[in-house]
Amino acid sequence: MRPSSPLLQALYGERGGRPPVWFMRQAGRALPPFRRLREEHSFLELCHDPMLAAAVTLLPEPLGVDALVIFSDILIPIETYGVGLSYPTGIGPKIEHPLERSQGVDELFPLNLEALSFVGEAIRRVKRESVLPVIGFAGGPFTLASYLIEGGHVGELKKTKQWMLDDPRSFAALMERLTYDTIRYLKLQVDAGADLLQVFETWLTHLPGHIVIEHVLPHLRLIIEEVRRWRVPLILFSRGPHSPLLARLEPTGVSVDHTVDLQKMREAFPNLVLQGNLDPSALLAPHGLRREVEKILTEREGDRSFIFNLGHGVLPETPVSSLQEVIRIVKGG
Repeated sequence: MRPSSPLLQALYGERGGRPPVWFMRQAGRALPPFRRLREEHSFLELCHDPMLAAAVTLLPEPLGVDALVIFSDILIPIETYGVGLSYPTGIGPKIEHPLERSQGVDELFPLNLEALSFVGEAIRRVKRESVLPVIGFAGGPFTLASYLIEGGHVGELKKTKQWMLDDPRSFAALMERLTYDTIRYLKLQVDAGADLLQVFETWLTHLPGHIVIEHVLPHLRLIIEEVRRWRVPLILFSRGPHSPLLARLEPTGVSVDHTVDLQKMREAFPNLVLQGNLDPSALLAPHGLRREVEKILTEREGDRSFIFNLGHGVLPETPVSSLQEVIRIVKGG
């Protein structure tokens, strides 16, 4: 059966005409209703309350986006590990008890899917309220490991890389644990009704290619193979230059950083779904925005497996009018 959603059509290579459009971090910081909610609730309260999380997820729908990404955070699953996750205002995520090499994986509590049921309930609520596809997501194993080890702000990943290179066996054990837990968390979202998934392996940008191949790709391959069994599309995302390495794993698609050449990616991987890759900073330049959007649209004209998105998430200071303008242009306005 041909999917009716423009986004799902693109994911199955069946999209004609204009590409579908959505934005990473579309359900948050740039939207005034979200900022008003944040005056009354902490970030974790918004994530933990299915009614509030669903309400935030639905906020971008009036903009005209072609999908809704469930409101949450990639670190929410590891909250059940007992590491003390918090989000101090203006600082970002903080791990109160970072993982030390001497402790190892055994120091982490088991992943508690029952304690994460609020994510599934939020997805079910959104599905009842909207006909748009719902995107579930998770952090990639390496990105989750980086936060656990660095304790929050990852910087240059000095502790993570030291552990990985000095003691690859115990680091591999950590990655295996995170891979297994990521699969279980993604399945929770699919069972709740998520129409597609995106895995954010954001911090590969700090690694050379041969390290990515040795220490990261085998774990991502396991995730892709498992999700493929569920017959659900999966998009991989990373910042930096390693999109071609991710593409070799043959996920449904790769979300491309704005520093990566989309045309070269398409030439190298003609059957891959590509997503991206407008520089989020372009949304802060209203006089140059149309030019940047149209450049991507012109290059990808006729591409049946292309999804318009950003090269990373929406910046907090982004005007709502810029989001509306991008959608207008993509839809032919």
